[in-house]
Amino acid sequence: MTDEIFAPHRSKTTVLTNGRVVSYAEFGDENRRQPPILYFHGYLGSRLEVGATKDIEERVLAFDRPGYGRSDLCDRPSLWVAGDHIRRALDNLGIDRTVILGVSAGAPYAAAAAAVLGDRVAGCLLVAGVGGPEVIAKAGGSAVIFTHFGRVPLLAQMYAKGFLRPAHRLGIEQHFLRQMLDTDLRGLRHPEDRDRIIQCMTVSLRTGFERGFDGPLNDLTLLANPWDFDLTSIAAPVLITHGSADRTVPPAHARWYARQLPKARLRLVAGQRHVSYVANFANELIAEARAFVEAQERVRETAAGADQVA
Repeated sequence: MTDEIFAPHRSKTTVLTNGRVVSYAEFGDENRRQPPILYFHGYLGSRLEVGATKDIEERVLAFDRPGYGRSDLCDRPSLWVAGDHIRRALDNLGIDRTVILGVSAGAPYAAAAAAVLGDRVAGCLLVAGVGGPEVIAKAGGSAVIFTHFGRVPLLAQMYAKGFLRPAHRLGIEQHFLRQMLDTDLRGLRHPEDRDRIIQCMTVSLRTGFERGFDGPLNDLTLLANPWDFDLTSIAAPVLITHGSADRTVPPAHARWYARQLPKARLRLVAGQRHVSYVANFANELIAEARAFVEAQERVRETAAGADQVA
């Protein structure tokens, strides 16, 4: 398998002012004048993940999160520092405004970036997002892995050495993904896409392991413990959207975000599971992210018109 199964993309890196390397894949038309969409992948994913959506016309920058793919770890486990790395990367790229889209375990990183970037963010979309440690511990579902392993470093290391590393060395990640996603992917609108989606997730996972397993271990530590940024500081409007039948990250996570965020709108989609929801509505979710920019532009045009009348 190769990354040819993904939408056309350009993999790049940028070196931050603190010397850290951040890697990303750029999808869509790089010459589009509108602000790009920043995509934050899920647990055991990578910068390639969003490329499973075949026809991406919008400009999307999909980042390898700290320790995944070609991105360096932060100097310490920190969602705030991870968000600041995104700020520095955007400064390097000359990007003033953006939209943020975070999926599953990428949602906390997306929220942190939105908090750090402030008014540079037109809007934030949290899709099937993993919530804070208190909801992880109480809501059940597969996300409880963060509580079980993340608070006991020895268990996390055993998980990486006893499962992730052998599976990667043997090249049998696809087998495990098929087993894990069997029920979830029964909800696909287009069942014929099943094999391609699993192939895409397998390649994305292997890309995330490009330099080892620091990324997944970093996630376990960060998401199991109190976050080091204030969700209420996010100034941008937020859409929280989640499948009502999600057993990997139960809907209680979405409701938790809705209680925390001052400018949030919650939408639960009936009957949708975790991966199948993202797969079924990928293009619509990207379009909704773009709608944040369009809404902001309308507000600016209205304000400019009022100034002219005055």
